[in-house]
Amino acid sequence: MDILFYEILNFALSKKLFYKNQKIGIGVSGGGDSVLLFYFFKNIQKEFNLDLVVLHFNHKIRPDSDDDEVFVENLAKKHNVYFFSDRADVLKISRQKNTNLEEQARLLRYDFFNKCKKKFNLDKIATAHTKNDLIETFLINLIRGSSLDGLVSLKPSRAFYIRPMLFLEKAQIINYLNENNLHYKTDTTNFDTNYTRNKIRIELMETLKIYNPNILSTLYKEIELLNYDSQGLNYIAFENFVRSCTFLKNKALINLKFLSNDYAISSRVLKKAVSKITGSYYSLSYNNINRLMDVIKSNKILVLRKHIKAYKQNNFLIIEKL
Repeated sequence: MDILFYEILNFALSKKLFYKNQKIGIGVSGGGDSVLLFYFFKNIQKEFNLDLVVLHFNHKIRPDSDDDEVFVENLAKKHNVYFFSDRADVLKISRQKNTNLEEQARLLRYDFFNKCKKKFNLDKIATAHTKNDLIETFLINLIRGSSLDGLVSLKPSRAFYIRPMLFLEKAQIINYLNENNLHYKTDTTNFDTNYTRNKIRIELMETLKIYNPNILSTLYKEIELLNYDSQGLNYIAFENFVRSCTFLKNKALINLKFLSNDYAISSRVLKKAVSKITGSYYSLSYNNINRLMDVIKSNKILVLRKHIKAYKQNNFLIIEKL
């Protein structure tokens, strides 16, 4: 096994991303990252007895999008791996809904993956996110404004999604593919700075390298440290959540005697309580968390977007789903 594949496997096993005898969908766009991901799984398929399915979503954004689909289909067929694809005119849908193109593309792509999970009874779906993607996501969330948990939201695994290459730099991947004469497609939209992620990668990251030539490694370590902090706070918050919260149908009763006085903990408890009664579809913003905190102090009744109502009764904060 090549050293690079061994490193990916070692990372994947250390994070318990997949096991032997599983059925894994591989998201392959045709770009270098996803092509390497495909070759990695093909390389270990026999040893781990994996059932592989190549998944490709055609966004129809570029004139050569269909060429990418054909390339991925041929790659899968060449290596006797089942291929499945779907397509949507993301640009048209984005204009109709007046939504951000990048976000609309992501939503449609993951909707496709979720359907594939059910259609093929997949254990895992692997995506080709890299260290570069991790850092770009961190910077995007930092600039837009995010909680600690939001800053470290891109993790090696989430539900059935796995990211075995999250520790690898894109330059390592491209060098390996070129050295081994493994073909891949180049997405020309990756150089268009009208897209936020591209602007971060092409302009901001290059500026940061002036101040720190090792900025990728520095930020990667910083994100790891923040991740440990996030995990620790969430563990403490979960203990406080269990101790302070009782649930009835569509209602959370939070015992204020037991609710932590520490904002980092109590804010997480409130988020978790609201998530539980709303089925996770409503996420509390920083401002709305503070408005809920004010209810505890002021005895006011608060209604948020006609989704939830909160009020204080005796020594309980009561949050109801509307």
